[in-house]
Amino acid sequence: MLYRSICILFALVIMGTASLTQAQTSPEGAANFLRKVGDETIILLKDSDRAQKDKEAELRRILDKSIDMKTIGRFALGKTWRELDDTQKNRYLALFRDYLLYSYSKRLLTYAGETFSVVRSKPVRRDALVYTLIKQSSGQPLNTHWRIRHKGDTYFVIDVIVEGISMAVTQRSEFRTVIRKRGVEGFFNSLESIIGRMRNSTG
Repeated sequence: MLYRSICILFALVIMGTASLTQAQTSPEGAANFLRKVGDETIILLKDSDRAQKDKEAELRRILDKSIDMKTIGRFALGKTWRELDDTQKNRYLALFRDYLLYSYSKRLLTYAGETFSVVRSKPVRRDALVYTLIKQSSGQPLNTHWRIRHKGDTYFVIDVIVEGISMAVTQRSEFRTVIRKRGVEGFFNSLESIIGRMRNSTG
């Protein structure tokens, strides 16, 4: 239940952008961003007149324009990134993009009434850390910390820590395990297989 909630809520608030002019991430702006995107996403998920296939496509579109795929993808791959040639890097980033878009859009469709409220926010180096309380439809509320970065004229959520568990670090650990067992090419093939299954189940 906890892992499912983390996945859903991570996806819920990494979707969306906001335009600002400042170079550094504003804690207040980041907090407002979370509120706005959360509200917009929940409205979409609660729209009973919209087909699931259309909802999923819209979720992927929002995710795609709102995530710094290269930054997150490089972190998830760890030191292996430096060992890849340019062709492998491009292949990996394309696979990572599809993996993220399909996996999180599908997890969002299992939304079961989770809500969140912003408690406070603070600057952390170039980013902002926003503290929220997640209320589940069942179970205890979850304390969550969202790390948000302002880049250009756009906000990005680059990590979320729920009850001490970092989604970015968790993803990195999972990828490292597969690479250690199957090698880089085996890892790529595994991603392709997972993406194919998710794509075929769409709609």
